Amino acid sequence: MLPHERIILSLDGFADIHAALAAVRSIGVTGTIVKLKALCDEWGGLAVRMFCDEGFRPFVDFKIYDTEDGVEERVAVWRDAGAQFFSVHASGHDKMMKKCVEVAGDKMKILAVTVPTSFSHTASMHVFGRSPQHMVTELAASARTAGVHGLIASPQEAAVLREYAQKGNWIPCPLIVTPGVRPLWAAKNDQERVATPADAIRDGADYLVVGRPIFKPPSEIGTPYDAFQRIVHEIAPFCG
Repeated sequence: MLPHERIILSLDGFADIHAALAAVRSIGVTGTIVKLKALCDEWGGLAVRMFCDEGFRPFVDFKIYDTEDGVEERVAVWRDAGAQFFSVHASGHDKMMKKCVEVAGDKMKILAVTVPTSFSHTASMHVFGRSPQHMVTELAASARTAGVHGLIASPQEAAVLREYAQKGNWIPCPLIVTPGVRPLWAAKNDQERVATPADAIRDGADYLVVGRPIFKPPSEIGTPYDAFQRIVHEIAPFCG
């Protein structure tokens, strides 16, 4: 992949579909993956189709956690709408994730969320009773057994997952998608376990989810286009 293809544009901060489309167009590249959540709540499958028509690759980030029957219906809806990626919770049982993969078929990739990047060590201990690093590998193993196409984890666990994949003989290794990516010039916001774009790629991430640092950059950085290009140049030396 080219460096710019490794960046997933998160559109969580947009309420209006037309403003979101204009913002993504301003970046100046097509074929980029765009992460949709609230826009799908408001616009449904039309949001996915609109971005498809513009040449972008929609990722519906609903992080579902439901019964097998429940996920079957929901995955089918977004598969048929044209989503290319869809997220589920790895903390859901194996049968749930297997059903998602089965329904997605070869039209959509299922990405399993391990420990949210907004969780600190304390929050992880409170919810899971274990550290983020331990829970990420445990949930990753479960998700991989279920056949998911990729794992979502903080950039701080990317290297751990790569090493774990090699030891577990996951051939090929599932995609590693990392939110919580923050350039040195960007605010941390609500993220806890963060890393710079270069560090995340160097440690084994395939894709970086970036929203606010691009669409709301500090004034000294310039426009969203300028912010996007800064990240591309930062990761380029580590994109083989």
